[in-house]
This record gives sequence, structure tokens and C-alpha cells, in this order.
Amino acid sequence: MENINIGDDALRHIIRNYTAEEGVRQLRREITAILRRTLLDLDGADAPTEFTVEKIDAMLARRKTLNGTKRIGFSAVRAA
Repeated sequence: MENINIGDDALRHIIRNYTAEEGVRQLRREITAILRRTLLDLDGADAPTEFTVEKIDAMLARRKTLNGTKRIGFSAVRAA
């Protein structure tokens, strides 16, 4: 854990832009998502990592967009 640095500005950014509810449940989900993605990107290596606002946006913006258009069931497939 000493190799992970999430500054106050980065935490505020997550809270303001990526959480929709009061409390810490959604915040914990978003932090877990960026930590998991970083671990995968580093192939499990224990490397020093600093999370900036820009890095958080790069990791969570796509996830936020995908969650907004999530659909249940099968989509129609056209035959060529």
C-alpha cells in the first residue's frame, strides 16, 4: 500500500464526477476499479503508482459510459 498514492484532489474528483450517491459505497467501488485496472496493467507488479485526475479520467470515463448504456438480454443481429 505504500506504493499507491491517491491525493486529495484525485479523491475529490472521483467523488464529484463518478459517484451518484451519498456515503462511501460507490466511492469504494470506483477506487477498487482503478486499483484493479492498475494491477492488471502492471501484470501484478508492485510498482509505485500515483493517481492523478487525468489518470482517473482515463480509467473511469469509459466505465461510466458503458454503465450508462448497459442492457439486459440479447441484441438483434442482422444477417448479412
